[in-house]
Amino acid sequence: MRILLYAHNAIGLGHIVRLCRVGSAVKRLAPEADVLLLTGLRRNLDQVVPSEIEVVKLPSLTGAVWRGKSVRLPATLNLSLAEFFVVRASIVSAVAASFQPHVLVVDHLPGGVSDELVPALTELSTSGRCSLVFGMRGFHQVDAGQNIFKRGNNFDLLTSVYDAILIFNDPDVVDVAQLYALPIQLERRLEYVGYVAPEIVNVRAEAGRSDKLRVVVTTGGGWQSYPVIRKAIDAATLDGAIELDVLAGPYLDEDHYSRLVAWGNQSGVSVKRYSSDVVTRLTLADIVVCRGGYNTLAEVMAGRHRAVCIPREHPDTEQLMHAERLQEMGILEVVREAASPEDLRKALQRAKAVETRALRYPSLDGATRAAKRIIELAATG
Repeated sequence: MRILLYAHNAIGLGHIVRLCRVGSAVKRLAPEADVLLLTGLRRNLDQVVPSEIEVVKLPSLTGAVWRGKSVRLPATLNLSLAEFFVVRASIVSAVAASFQPHVLVVDHLPGGVSDELVPALTELSTSGRCSLVFGMRGFHQVDAGQNIFKRGNNFDLLTSVYDAILIFNDPDVVDVAQLYALPIQLERRLEYVGYVAPEIVNVRAEAGRSDKLRVVVTTGGGWQSYPVIRKAIDAATLDGAIELDVLAGPYLDEDHYSRLVAWGNQSGVSVKRYSSDVVTRLTLADIVVCRGGYNTLAEVMAGRHRAVCIPREHPDTEQLMHAERLQEMGILEVVREAASPEDLRKALQRAKAVETRALRYPSLDGATRAAKRIIELAATG
């Protein structure tokens, strides 16, 4: 059994972490399976991808915000975008043709970045030997003009080419068909498998407990997170009873990271860029301060952590919508980006009083359920 995963990753770690959790679940359920990942991730690749998954590295993209919109550019190659994507599409097609997967799993973009997957999708679809699976996290750039189902040829790909559409979320959190106003023929094809979360529940580290309120700040990849981390450090300085541990993220720019380290040193706050075992570090926390990225929220829920979320609000409101829905369910508290350090300090004190074990959580076994579906398709494809 051969499973090919595609996670393009220009900014952050979200797509690749999610697919690696699914790939690891496939290996756990079917140890004989070969799992191969296609990705453009440059940083921390050896720390993010588990040893049981092989990797083909695509030329990397980098992200930027231009006139309020996210744009992608070649990270290092001096090629035009057209030339760059010809190179990437050629690599994807060559890998698909030689590896001959039984299932291709694509995360986030049905046609890949700039439709670089379309030639391979067409070839695999017509071969009759490979099942095609699209996975999405539920909330996906839902602002005006960003409807993934109406962008480019995505609707045709999802209705005519893909064999399964997996929603890595819970219908109690997001109704994808309603959110995107999907026609009935597409709505019927959606399969909710739950959050792709790490396999921990109610884990708390009791050894070496501190008299202070232990707060871990995690921002996922770290993009656009400097103001949030600075706000958390300032909140800690307002309250001598807060002990702060910061994971700034691999994609926070070097200048901002250096400033935070210096500010942390002055304030007695530990600031690190990345930890390969974020989940374990979170177990040491009384409260987690986080951004609103999908994987970060999944980790918070899997550990049943008390959480204060400061979601990103630009260039889209996807994180804000997701976090506010979880706030409605009583899972976390949302603090807006414009809030003051004092507002955050008060939110931390409120979170301290929350009894998380009484809450109802959404389904968090998406990795296993997705893996079972993939294995089923591989056997029948």
